Amino acid sequence: DQIVQVTRIQGDSMQPTLNAKTRTSDDFVLVRKAFYKPDRGDVVIAKSPTAPRELIVKRIIGLPGDTVMTSRTRGGYGMRRIPKGHCWLEGDNQMASHDSNSFGPAPLGLIEGKVIAYVGHLRGWAWYTR
Repeated sequence: DQIVQVTRIQGDSMQPTLNAKTRTSDDFVLVRKAFYKPDRGDVVIAKSPTAPRELIVKRIIGLPGDTVMTSRTRGGYGMRRIPKGHCWLEGDNQMASHDSNSFGPAPLGLIEGKVIAYVGHLRGWAWYTR
């Protein structure tokens, strides 16, 4: 298994954190895969719960046992308790993100690793800290 991996990310669901201000460029991120324990606020790469062959990049909002406020659900906002073995994932750009507000709590086992650095088309490279 890999310790770190370089992954290309596309789309605007994590703007302005990643792929800032342009839909025509992609960022590349360095992902720590080994020795990673998910934590609230981490930006992670995960397998999509709705399309397992695709990778998504999202921020961990809640962990098992947490209660989170949802958005964009049927009927508006609401509260949701995160079940054992799951987490709540959201994109920073809520208006353009297909995330837990759409697919519900995501299994922790889908998380591939934590984003630790990025290389942006317009910004060069930088270590990512939250």
